[in-house]
Amino acid sequence: MQTELEIDLKQSDLLHSLLRELQKSFMRGTFATAGFILVGIGWLVTAKDSAPFLKDYPHFAWIVALAPILGAVLYCYAAWLVHRRSQNTVAALRRFDIMPSEIYESTIVSRGQFFIFSGGIVLLSMILGGCIYFAAHSSPDEDETDEDETFMQVALPHTEIQLIQPHSQFSIFSPNIRLFDPLT
Repeated sequence: MQTELEIDLKQSDLLHSLLRELQKSFMRGTFATAGFILVGIGWLVTAKDSAPFLKDYPHFAWIVALAPILGAVLYCYAAWLVHRRSQNTVAALRRFDIMPSEIYESTIVSRGQFFIFSGGIVLLSMILGGCIYFAAHSSPDEDETDEDETFMQVALPHTEIQLIQPHSQFSIFSPNIRLFDPLT
């Protein structure tokens, strides 16, 4: 039969592993959400067909523009639930008072983490929603061309590549290797 101390040790170990898993899943979920939003921003910024499609369907554009913000609200609610569960798990660990708090303090989902990560997700979602809204409601330019231009993409200056004729006396064993003749 197990003693009360052994039972308390097993329960505190289970609570500590639960706290670690909460922290891991919170971080994974945050990075996955931020990555998904960044992919959405990247798609909208580089895709040629996104703005005309959204302009053709203005009601759909509103839904698409509000979807990331609604997703951010749902993320914040889920993050708050994870934060509360983490705090409850820490309270249970403190009641056992078997292990020092330094062991599990690094795995607590703190209020600061909740606010920083939620704020970042809300900010990215608002940027994505704003990009979608402005893509759908921007006025078309009169001098639009169809030359590989993309929405909101920076144009690079034109560069020209010139081929250089190799020197006829090129030798790989020569100490002074010359790749081209400057006189030609």
